[in-house]
Amino acid sequence: MIVIAGTMKMDPASRDEFLDAAKGAMEGTRAEEGNEEYVFSADVVDPGLVRLFEIWDDAGRLRGHMRADHMRAFGAAIKHIEVDRSIAIYNIDGEPTFL
Repeated sequence: MIVIAGTMKMDPASRDEFLDAAKGAMEGTRAEEGNEEYVFSADVVDPGLVRLFEIWDDAGRLRGHMRADHMRAFGAAIKHIEVDRSIAIYNIDGEPTFL
């Protein structure tokens, strides 16, 4: 299993435009085989911060996701927005434990 967690900092004036573009990426990604979770979330305290969280069955599915048409469209839609990304990718062995 692959877990991705990250933050994206941007000018607060650009956040709504970024999130509007992210809707298509979320819808398309959630329909992909191997995707368990995919969400962009606006931080409720920092108006210039968006968080990303993803869960994938395996690295192959994640690689396919990066080439998907909806991801290319998302990239094109936000290319003019300056975004400072900090993203970590974790390889998880075994099943998750839920509290």
